[in-house]
Amino acid sequence: MAYSITLAGQDITLHVDQLTVEIEDTLGQGSGAGSSGGTQGRAATIKFNTDLGPMNTAVGAGQAIPQRTTSPAIVPRIFGGPITGLPIITLHADPSLVRQGEIVVTDASGAIVFGGFATKYTDTTTSVLGNTRRNFTTVEGVDYSTSLQRTIVNETFVAQTDIQIIQFVMSKYAPWIDLTFLPTNASFIFAVKNFRNVSVEQVLQTIAGITGFIIFVDYQKFLRYVSPNSASSAPFNLSDQPDFVLTFPHAVTEFLLDDNSIINRVFFYGGTRTSNNFTQDVSTLANGNNTTFPLAYHPLVTTDGLYHVLVNGAEKVVGRANASGPANTLKSAGGLADVLIDQSADTATFDVAPAGGATVLVKYRYSFPLSLVITDEVSRKFFGGYFDGSISDNTIFDVTTAIQRSKVLLSQQSFGLVTLKIDTYQPGIQSGMLIHVVNAVRGINATYLVQNVVVDPYGSGKFIFHLTLGAWDWNLIDFLLKLPAIVQQDTNPDEVTEFVVLQQLLANVQVRDAWTHASTTPGGYCAHASVLGDGHDAYPGFATITT
Repeated sequence: MAYSITLAGQDITLHVDQLTVEIEDTLGQGSGAGSSGGTQGRAATIKFNTDLGPMNTAVGAGQAIPQRTTSPAIVPRIFGGPITGLPIITLHADPSLVRQGEIVVTDASGAIVFGGFATKYTDTTTSVLGNTRRNFTTVEGVDYSTSLQRTIVNETFVAQTDIQIIQFVMSKYAPWIDLTFLPTNASFIFAVKNFRNVSVEQVLQTIAGITGFIIFVDYQKFLRYVSPNSASSAPFNLSDQPDFVLTFPHAVTEFLLDDNSIINRVFFYGGTRTSNNFTQDVSTLANGNNTTFPLAYHPLVTTDGLYHVLVNGAEKVVGRANASGPANTLKSAGGLADVLIDQSADTATFDVAPAGGATVLVKYRYSFPLSLVITDEVSRKFFGGYFDGSISDNTIFDVTTAIQRSKVLLSQQSFGLVTLKIDTYQPGIQSGMLIHVVNAVRGINATYLVQNVVVDPYGSGKFIFHLTLGAWDWNLIDFLLKLPAIVQQDTNPDEVTEFVVLQQLLANVQVRDAWTHASTTPGGYCAHASVLGDGHDAYPGFATITT
């Protein structure tokens, strides 16, 4: 059986120069997520030359394709009766170029080695001897996964699992993709996840970047979302002593350990969070003359949508500076407010100055950036020190998601990156599969993730497969993904920098507060459990905050 190429259902195999076919199948993780979006998707591209054309007459995928036509039999006659035994002359039209037409390539064994859409045509028409001209066109395409870049998503999800988000997005924005193999059990709960003007593919890769799963659309249009430890195995293995049944020969072209990529301490910087309700004691500024009280943070309304100011336990009417109306005007100016909160200056302005010794409390909330530091102590001990990396993702607002996102990076790169490049003639391998390799000379006897497959033809409908393997430590990532301790929703919005330490395998990930206490005694002020009014209560912003 020869290889075949179809374009929008038309068999164009005889119109394609097989030796020009270039297919590259790549797992999105590549050489490690680093500080990128942490994608674990798969993407493939194709390029080949064809004698179809002219390119300018290509039809669109939504149009009817011109049908092949066959003439009636032409039977020449001469005097004395018909001539018999001559071939029947038939006429037919060549296949048409189809813009955004679906491309499917199968090898000599019938395995699909590419499935996607034609996205670019380049006219390469040349002149031959004499006046004869022939049309030539270079066709380029992307696979089904990559095609999802062209559909934009605008959605907000609250308390939804990874599976629920994927199901909703694919059903609404890409219903042509089959979800039969989508797992039913969720692996992560997103407290809040916003997607604004991002592609379907970005949505999928964002989720995979947090859960650590691999996600892609295969060549049969099935969505695949799999844990690394349950990634499908290759249909064969590679060995330097092959049996040609389960194991086949290979040639190692490159094998390296890249310690330049070690990351065993991750600094995570996320989006802005809002604190719990927060009460600040500003009593020490009350002296009967002062009407402006500075606030420790940029003030936001409390959970009931209001600011609260109490003087000796009595609630005051609070308005907002730089806003109009009686509610936002001081009583001395004809309004209704006793106090105005100024968000631009971070102050509370009183209409009547509180008397000296009065207890003055201001209740509000404030915003602060989410920050985490996560380490892998096993890696630190192995290498004798920390090797830092950072993640900045302002779409993440909760600690749980931030920890998971950082864990994925650590699992990928805490022991550097392993790369193994191999050539084989055996078909059926795709990126995202796991393949076992035995090579005694190099001391290799392990299972690797297929990161990249470059398919080059070498004639007779056969291909050579250039494989790039490695990068992830599967035992570690499987352990991390199964940890139950942090697959929970984050419900504490208090400001904190968290330290997460991966002590060792089979140990729990632990979260601990990174703040330390230091006493401060400027100006002779002291912190007390309650305001004494003796002139030595601590200045606002030091140690006078209660919750």
